[in-house]
Amino acid sequence: MKRKTKKILKGIGLAALCLGVLVGGANLIKNVAEDKDSTTEKINLTYEVGGLNDLGKYVEDDGTLYTKNAFECK
Repeated sequence: MKRKTKKILKGIGLAALCLGVLVGGANLIKNVAEDKDSTTEKINLTYEVGGLNDLGKYVEDDGTLYTKNAFECK
C-alpha cells in the first residue's frame, strides 16, 4: 500500500514540476517578445529642489521638485 501511495505522490509532483516549467518557459518567451515590440523608453530622471512657473522659469520653492530635462509622456 505504501509503494502505491508513494508512486502516486511522485507522479503528482512530477506533473506539477512539468507544468511549472512549461508555464515559466511560456512567460519567458512572452517577456522577450514584448521587449522586442516595446515602444516604451526607459528614462532616468534627476530631480532638483524648486519649481517652474507658468512660463517655465525657475522659482525657488522648498516644497516642490522638478526635472531639468523635459520628456514626453502620453
